[in-house]
Amino acid sequence: MHRLPEGCDLTLVEEEFWLLSKQTGNAAYDFPFDSTFACRRPWASPGDVTAIARVGAPADYDALFAGLTSYGVKLINSPRQHRNGSELP
Repeated sequence: MHRLPEGCDLTLVEEEFWLLSKQTGNAAYDFPFDSTFACRRPWASPGDVTAIARVGAPADYDALFAGLTSYGVKLINSPRQHRNGSELP
């Protein structure tokens, strides 16, 4: 079992969706979900979950996706989908 990347937080929001977040230093982006929504954090890997990533612009999304998959977290956007949304013509 691997760990989450350093600085990342896995949160279940309103018992509806998993959110993987990391502070970016941008106050407009770093929204504190737990100040507005009911949130809980697992103390151990919750097993296989699909999560939305709010981690800023990762330098290597493919590596992030693969590393999280080994932890049991599948990001909602595949590396291909991430490229399609990030590298618009």
